[in-house]
This record gives sequence, structure tokens and C-alpha cells, in this order.
Amino acid sequence: MIMKAFTYSHEMTSINVPEFLSYLPEKRMLYAMDTYFRESWEDFSQHFGDPKTIVSNLAVIVFKPEAIAGRKILESLDFLKQYGFYPLAAKSYINSRHIYRELWRYQCNLVKREQLDIMDLISDTKSLLVVLRLDHNSEFPASEILSAIKGPANPTLRKPEHLRSMLGQTNKLLNFIHTSDEPIDIIRELGICFDYQDRNSLFKEIEKGNNYETPLRELVSSLYETYSFYDFSARSIFSIYNDITKKCASDPILISEITEFMRNIKNDTNWRNILNWLNERNIPLSDWDKIQLITNGKDFLPLDGIKRVFPVQRDVQLLF
Repeated sequence: MIMKAFTYSHEMTSINVPEFLSYLPEKRMLYAMDTYFRESWEDFSQHFGDPKTIVSNLAVIVFKPEAIAGRKILESLDFLKQYGFYPLAAKSYINSRHIYRELWRYQCNLVKREQLDIMDLISDTKSLLVVLRLDHNSEFPASEILSAIKGPANPTLRKPEHLRSMLGQTNKLLNFIHTSDEPIDIIRELGICFDYQDRNSLFKEIEKGNNYETPLRELVSSLYETYSFYDFSARSIFSIYNDITKKCASDPILISEITEFMRNIKNDTNWRNILNWLNERNIPLSDWDKIQLITNGKDFLPLDGIKRVFPVQRDVQLLF
């Protein structure tokens, strides 16, 4: 039997997604059938009398668990002030394997299985979603401008002026932040991370239009008190190795095994082998140390020969 390629049509959905939400027609078509988007868009458009103006001036930045542990939130917000972004609302949420996969549903076809599995290791930790507003008019939506400021996840493709460069991100997986690409993604991601009550609470804060910096700083302080500090810049593979050998100094045989293990770690493509080896020997490492080790030197490049669901985001040449 010959399998025909599946195509989407307007007959498959009951809603019309406005062009101002996305410049990509195929994206609008898919999201029109996406439960998270549909629920969130219905709530948003009913709450705001002029949803086009509101959503076009909004941007969303998510501070991932490593940003909380690495104390990267406040310096990021200060960095974004110079480009005219100020906070309107914020709320934390608990990560899960389902949230990770839904946020990246339309990119997961490009991602290797190990990347998703490794992210599961930091499930049940918190992320912080902050809704920002751009204080001036622009020909592009605020969300696209923020994505341009953020910079690529791949350190080799970034410029010094990018936010991720300022944050000192060198690990291609632990990149501290996520931003919604377009207005349509803001709506969908609010639908993924929050239920109706929490979304409505955020909408009310957005409607006020006030600078949310003071309550946001209090929220950040609370998160910092909950999660221990981890210095991602200082905890290189070499420093982790030194720490292990000091803690295991009384066991020369184990130190010899650790030395050999660390020498070959980059050659082991199976991260589970690394994690199992550490756990079986009760090596005294924090969870973040273990994640640093198993992601060390990995590129996490997209799978070869796989077509994107959507085209690459358009290039917003406004800043650099």
C-alpha cells in the first residue's frame, strides 16, 4: 500500500488564526488545531478588547532551572532594560517531561532522543515565566525582537551583544533561557504552562500595565532561597574532577578508576553509561555536576536530513 503525505486544510479547524499572530501560514494552520493554543487564545481574546495591539507589544522569557540555580534572572532583566523591555507579570511553574515535550512539540522531530531524556533529569524543578512589554513601537512584534536579543543556543553562532553571551552560556543544552518566537507562541506557551486560573491571573496583571519589577524581585528572591546556588562558569569538568578526587582521597583504587573514567568521558556517547557509573560508585556529586558531566562537549545538533515543521524564524536585523 502506498502511503500519501498528510496535508492540513481549513476544514479541520473551527477557528481562524489572525495573521498578526504569525507570519507563517503553515504555523497558523497547525496551531488552529492545537488544544493549548485554542484554549489560551480564546481566553486572551475574550479578556482583551484589542488583542492585536496587546500581544504585539508583549514578549515572554522563561528562566529555566539552570538560570535559577545559576542566579541569572536579575542580571538578565537588567540587561533587557536597555532595549526597552520591562516586566508586566510573572509566575513560576513546575517542569515535567510533558511540558518539555509540548513546548518543543514542533521541533522535537529535529531533536535526538538523548536530549529529551537528559532534560527529564531536571523535571520537577521550577522555571519562571516573565511577561515583558516593549516600551516603544517597532515594525516587528516585541517577541521577535526579544528572540533576536537572546541569540542562538549554539555559542559559536552568537555575538558578544547577545543576552546568552552576557550570561556566559557555554553548554549547548543548559542555556538558561527560552523566549517565545512570535505572538502565536506566547499564546500557546501560556496555555501549556498554566491553567485557566493562572492564565487569568497573568492577564489581569498585564491589563494593569504597571511595572512588575518589585513583586518580581520578591518572587526571584523566594526561588533563590528554595534552590541552592550552582556556579556553572566555575564548575568546569576539571574543577569537578578535582573535587571528586579530594572527596575520594582515602580510596586510591577509586581515584584511579575516576581518572580513567574522566579521560574517556568524551568518547562515551551513551550518557546513561556515565550516569550509571557515577551512581554505582556513589561518587559524591550534585545533580548539576552530573548533568555537566554527561553533557560535556556534546553538540546536540539537529538530526541530519530531517525537515523542519516550520521554516527558520525570520532574521530581525534591528540590533546587531
